Amino acid sequence: MSFSNNKDLTPQKLKIAYFLVTKRRLLKKIFIGFLITINLIIWFFFFSNFILYLMQSKEYQEMEKELTRSINYQELHQVISPLVPEVFLSKAIFLGRAKYHFVCGVKNPNKNWHIESLDYRFSWQDGQSSILTNFLLPGEEKFLVSFNETITQTPLNFSCQIENIKWRRVRPEKFPLLEIPKSFLIRDLRYLPATEEKARDITLFKFVNLSIYDFWQIDLVILLYQGREVVVVERTSLKEIMSQEEREVKIIWPTSFSFISEVKVIPEVNVLDPSSFISPKLKLEKR
Repeated sequence: MSFSNNKDLTPQKLKIAYFLVTKRRLLKKIFIGFLITINLIIWFFFFSNFILYLMQSKEYQEMEKELTRSINYQELHQVISPLVPEVFLSKAIFLGRAKYHFVCGVKNPNKNWHIESLDYRFSWQDGQSSILTNFLLPGEEKFLVSFNETITQTPLNFSCQIENIKWRRVRPEKFPLLEIPKSFLIRDLRYLPATEEKARDITLFKFVNLSIYDFWQIDLVILLYQGREVVVVERTSLKEIMSQEEREVKIIWPTSFSFISEVKVIPEVNVLDPSSFISPKLKLEKR
């Protein structure tokens, strides 16, 4: 047996070798304990993240439901495409001697869509009226009319038909223009029934333009009601209405009515059409 390598065994190496031999079982236990600890840590992170995922998943589902409930699908539809006009009244008003006024109440339910033009006509069982054209501002409710239509028989199955709608989206910078009609006031509105047999009823009022704008023309639709029923309608136009101007209006009705519960005066002007306004330059030139 050769002992030539014994010289390489220093006391320090012998101590280490002795320690490894005598403490082998302890070191094995420490190593196993270390592996178990690492394993426990890995499983701890796995389960904690899994539980967190389940909790966040429930919160996400609740948030998704809440978002679904908070969506206004009508407004979303308006962003994508406009809602069709709503017709809430179609009526033929008999004037006598086979004459009728036709009335169609219609509303634009869209807040950011302007109907630049639409065609409308009235139809009944045995005929239809000629086609007329009008406009509807966003959110506007108005009465489309056709005057003095001649029909020899009672118009059965009477209805109002709207077609050929030309839409235009209103840009946000145009929204202030839609507030202008709120500056139109109707003052001293009076309905005067006839006091004599052959006299006719009269409606008097003052129209006031409190806006800062001048207009070439503002149409006024006047309706008389008996309860909730429209019994007669008339239209008149005011030419060259200046800012802050007050103008008196007198409507003489074609006949006398036994009872009138309400009078409505509805101004109409397309505030989204630049040609509706009198420019300051033209106003100065006219002076």
